[in-house]
Amino acid sequence: MAWHWVKAVKAIKRERDGVRETFQPGDWLQVQPRDLLRYQAEGKIQTPSEILKATFDFSHAGILRLCKAPILPLGDFGISQEAGDFPELPWKYTLITMRLAVNAQNAALGFLRIEAQEGWDAFEMAAQLKSGYPLAESAGTPEERALTLATLGDLRIPMYDTSLLWVRRTEATLDLIGAWTEELKAGADRDHAFLRVLYTRHVLLATLPPEWVGAEMRPQL
Repeated sequence: MAWHWVKAVKAIKRERDGVRETFQPGDWLQVQPRDLLRYQAEGKIQTPSEILKATFDFSHAGILRLCKAPILPLGDFGISQEAGDFPELPWKYTLITMRLAVNAQNAALGFLRIEAQEGWDAFEMAAQLKSGYPLAESAGTPEERALTLATLGDLRIPMYDTSLLWVRRTEATLDLIGAWTEELKAGADRDHAFLRVLYTRHVLLATLPPEWVGAEMRPQL
């Protein structure tokens, strides 16, 4: 497994080959891909773009923007972009977003989280929980809450930030995204509808902490 050089921005303590190591801000260290995401999510390292490009084939990845905002360049990762009205999966790896701006490196880190792996089951989707950890019982209209309760049998379920979803195209995710789109076309609440289709299907979802790649910003429609 390849090792990559990264720069520490916070103190890092680890054990490698039985030897305890400590790195201070400004130090350079080598990490394996499995630790790259963890340190990045913890804000402990700076990850050069070259590392991400060497770790993942972005030619099969794209961003589907579901907002009325101009499509801005994303740098040199080679990530495609399209505008759309409803969720779909045009690429093998799709970031579905309602955000006005998406950082190229953050998009890339999410794709790494759901990368297909040989020999074991990999995550098919990745999504952040909403900031503040609100539950379904405190979100949405009474009608949406009633529908979610009837579908899932409980409203003590944390809400996901549906403004930013990384999805790998599989039979399971095609079914989930298709069902979610049907609900949205019928006028359903985005977040409640996502819970309903998520918990009634078998999809390997990586649940990320709130603001894993920054706070949510939605456009005024």
